[in-house]
Amino acid sequence: MIDAPRLLADLTKQLTALEADLRQRIADLPDLRASLHAEWQVAAEANRNSEPFQSWADQVITQAGVHWLLSCSFLRFVEDNGLVDRPWLGGTPESGRLALARDRHDAHFRQSPLSPDPQR
Repeated sequence: MIDAPRLLADLTKQLTALEADLRQRIADLPDLRASLHAEWQVAAEANRNSEPFQSWADQVITQAGVHWLLSCSFLRFVEDNGLVDRPWLGGTPESGRLALARDRHDAHFRQSPLSPDPQR
């Protein structure tokens, strides 16, 4: 059974952390900031946006964080209900699915060692 108030509180905390991480990534990667600014500029020139850049970027960051959380929540639901053979995100240690997810994670980074890994 899903405890909706607890889930919402947990996801709200996670969203705050994701937003902070995204802001830091944008600050650290000038190309990413330039791309975001160019997208804002195109929208402003087409009269689809009247927001200042920072306000617009904050909304984009929040939307990206919400999309990520919803995607991960849906994927965990799919995994937890046995709708996929091998998990991507995790599971309970008792089920053995957590170990499978970790193995899949490690295998990905062995194949793509230059991919950014937030867990390392």
